[in-house]
Amino acid sequence: LSAAFQLRRMGFAVTLYEAQPQLGGVMRYGIPAYRLSRDVLDGEIARIVALGVEVRCNTRLEQAQDLNDLRSRHDVVYLACGAARSKRLPNLDYTQPWVCDGAHFLAAANAGQALQLGKRLVVVGGGSAALDAARSARRLGHTVTVLALETREQMPAQHEEVQEALDEGVEFICGARLEKAADQASAGIALHCVRVQFVPGAVRGQFTVHPVPDSGFVLAADAVVTSIGQDPDLGGLVQSLSNQGNLVVTDAQFATSMDGVYAGGDMTSMARFVTEAVGMGKRAAFAIARTLLPDGATADAMPWAQPRYDSGRPLVPLDAISTHYRPHAARAPAQLLDVQQRLVRSDEVQLGLDLEQMLLESERCFSCGTCIQCDNCVVYCPDMAVKAVGSGYTVLTDYC
Repeated sequence: LSAAFQLRRMGFAVTLYEAQPQLGGVMRYGIPAYRLSRDVLDGEIARIVALGVEVRCNTRLEQAQDLNDLRSRHDVVYLACGAARSKRLPNLDYTQPWVCDGAHFLAAANAGQALQLGKRLVVVGGGSAALDAARSARRLGHTVTVLALETREQMPAQHEEVQEALDEGVEFICGARLEKAADQASAGIALHCVRVQFVPGAVRGQFTVHPVPDSGFVLAADAVVTSIGQDPDLGGLVQSLSNQGNLVVTDAQFATSMDGVYAGGDMTSMARFVTEAVGMGKRAAFAIARTLLPDGATADAMPWAQPRYDSGRPLVPLDAISTHYRPHAARAPAQLLDVQQRLVRSDEVQLGLDLEQMLLESERCFSCGTCIQCDNCVVYCPDMAVKAVGSGYTVLTDYC
């Protein structure tokens, strides 16, 4: 969606292929409405499509030949298929009706389809998706326990999500691992667990776990929902594209090993955030545009084809910013929907700011590292060595 938006703005003809019945990917089928309003999502997508983007839903890319056919019909292909294949625990039988993977659970919950999993659910995982599954289950009337390898402080989920889940009645057992599950027929299932010491690795997703001796315990439940991460479902595409593990390999310009095929988002990166995928789509669109310049055209004649950022610029640290021009002001407190209302409605939990709060928040911003033409450098330079030139400034080194 992000790449399509940027390329269409530049005047290119764009076709979006989507495997699901509707556009939106994980934003629609993974992230619950209480975190991302469907009205907002639908409005954003509608504005992109209204630019003249052709959309073909229910079109799945599975085999190498599918990609070859797609490439033959277009000048460039950008792959952003996400990470849709759920990781599975080796010690669980996923053919059992009381075992469900988190992605399937969330897709059903977001579509309003209640799964017959009983009253007591245990959600295995400590990330945002696990919290989404747990909190969605609470809204469906389940009692929920989250079983996480990590301690509360180590959990990948944001602190705010954990606190909101606690407020909504989700229980947490942290620093523990599921060893095996035993079906007890009418009594439900017995989950045999053990306490562990979780040691994170140097790379995201890598870790070691050390069981604590004589720390076993049993949880009673009716069903288990596992949400321990997802991988790209590359399928037959691995025959055409270079890959490293479960990720497609690209260069700095998002180009894959196949000529004219680019890729981004969760299928190329472990930075699993919507904002990361949106940014990658934008940068890939500019890279693609530069390869599609008409014969004889120069990049200077196509300002939209120039990157509008400098990834090599150093960040400006707080201690280098003069904070004296603005009075200190406290951050606006977060406004949350009442807990009782959360469990019976799908409205967003984190409420927005009112107009007055929003304006006050904007005045707290120092636009760190970005020149906003405030002219302070001109006014306050004791040597009058800074001169305004157009939309920027130059330093008169003879006087500096």
